[in-house]
Amino acid sequence: MSKSDITTFPFPWATIEEIAAPRLGAIKIGPFGSQLKKEELSQQGYKVYGQENVIADDFSIGDRHVDVHKFAQLQSCRLSPGDIVLTMMGTVGHCAVFPADAEDGIMDSHLLRIQVNPEMADQNFMALVIGSEEVGGRQITRMSHGSIMSGLSSSIVRRLRVPLPPLPEQRRIVEILDAADEAIRQAERLMAKLRAAKAGLLADLLTRGLDKHGHLRDPQAHPEQFKDSPLGRIPKEWEVGDVSIFLQKYDGIKPGPFGSSITKSMYTSEGYRVYGQEQVIAGSLSVGDYYIPQSRYLGLQSFAVQKGDLLISLVGTIGQVLVVRPPFESGVINPRLVRLRPDPAQCDVEFLKHLLVSAMVRSQLAQVAQGGTMPVLSGIVLRRLTLVRPPLKEQSCIAAILDAYDARIRAEEAMLAKLRQVKRGLMDDLLTGQVRVGG
Repeated sequence: MSKSDITTFPFPWATIEEIAAPRLGAIKIGPFGSQLKKEELSQQGYKVYGQENVIADDFSIGDRHVDVHKFAQLQSCRLSPGDIVLTMMGTVGHCAVFPADAEDGIMDSHLLRIQVNPEMADQNFMALVIGSEEVGGRQITRMSHGSIMSGLSSSIVRRLRVPLPPLPEQRRIVEILDAADEAIRQAERLMAKLRAAKAGLLADLLTRGLDKHGHLRDPQAHPEQFKDSPLGRIPKEWEVGDVSIFLQKYDGIKPGPFGSSITKSMYTSEGYRVYGQEQVIAGSLSVGDYYIPQSRYLGLQSFAVQKGDLLISLVGTIGQVLVVRPPFESGVINPRLVRLRPDPAQCDVEFLKHLLVSAMVRSQLAQVAQGGTMPVLSGIVLRRLTLVRPPLKEQSCIAAILDAYDARIRAEEAMLAKLRQVKRGLMDDLLTGQVRVGG
């Protein structure tokens, strides 16, 4: 951050070196690679902390340890409660404060430890400042180096400049941002509960279904309402088959064209949209900007999308599903998608969407997906899935229940995003002094 930037802040400023504790090793990078070799690591002893702990702000994860002799050799790299720990390689600039309840241990070569002078700085405030995009992030981006992987050095960290409001104000800022973090954590816990509740309900609905009163059938109280199937006990009225039992007879399942049929050299800035995995993974038909001209589209119309189609991702992030709903642009799928075209007389498209992302189907996909480092699906693999098909009216009732859960989850996601945005605004205002708070 330049001096002109600093003058816009109402606080005095200091370097990390100036606010560090006045003792040897207050700013200390982890051991060189030759000092801590992979063969010296074990699964018990004293813990070795790395970037994963700081990025996740979770010092309980990881299982790398060293014995008592190596721990004694590397005492200068030991972490103590209240130490600020900073990531130094690759994903640089993440900060966390080492907690009091963490295992005794040392940092590895990708971390740097900062011990602050408690008469000048609160370690929690400094971790927020260094890790913030507004203050620390700007300086680290400019000063980090490395052609392939960005990296920091202890000399760079020493030169980072940080604002120094009075200590009581530092602590009050930490309290305010901690309260914002707690609100975010509560929203995240609620999201996790809602997702777990939906997954459990989905499993019940896809094995028990709904009776005429809209209640889950009870296989214990009414075993006569169920029958055996390749997928276990299911309601008597249900059918079992492959995905074609939901689809139109002709062109019900259509993998995308061969790669040579649509290449990047054919793309234009306007025309007919090419739909790919980016739309399916994002859950939106409006993302992406790949188009082909009309002359190319006319030869690929058998791969066109229409209202009510389901698009499924085939490579990498496999099995993601997106329903084609208006408004959407006319276009075709690319080779990384397969298009399902449901038969309205046999299929509620929303029900099929929920079914295809259920644990019942996910477990089958995990078994039949092909590929080494990147899993790959195909139209043939999708035809091998074993699915249940309730009567159409029951499909719609099940879909309505699950859609309501999804609406609740989307509302909570929006609230969580708003809370995170509020926290970012608070950080910018408080850490830069645009809003002052008393101690």
